[in-house]
Amino acid sequence: MKKVGHLSPVVSLATLIRNFTEARAAWEIVSTCEGDSDEWAAYEACGLSVVEYPCKSLDDVREKAAFFLESDDGVESLANDSITKGKLFIALFLQSLLGGEITVPAMSGDNGAKQ
Repeated sequence: MKKVGHLSPVVSLATLIRNFTEARAAWEIVSTCEGDSDEWAAYEACGLSVVEYPCKSLDDVREKAAFFLESDDGVESLANDSITKGKLFIALFLQSLLGGEITVPAMSGDNGAKQ
């Protein structure tokens, strides 16, 4: 199986979602705004791991979609022009639904995206 980003293919989506939830709770305890804290960095890294996780089954797709739809800011974070690794979150998310097999082109120019 192919690795996507920094993820090991043996880590389950459920584990990544649990890690994200725990990282978010830890960040909320120590901070009320974005910043350079270790908690914020962990929260962001865990969120990116969930976004990038390559779905291997229809159950993975359903679990990931449900997570983003049920999350307080899941859909908003995908819909906004959040860019990471030169790519929009929504593009990374859609690629992951296809198992991470499709190459997502890097963003060029401003396109009105926030960085």
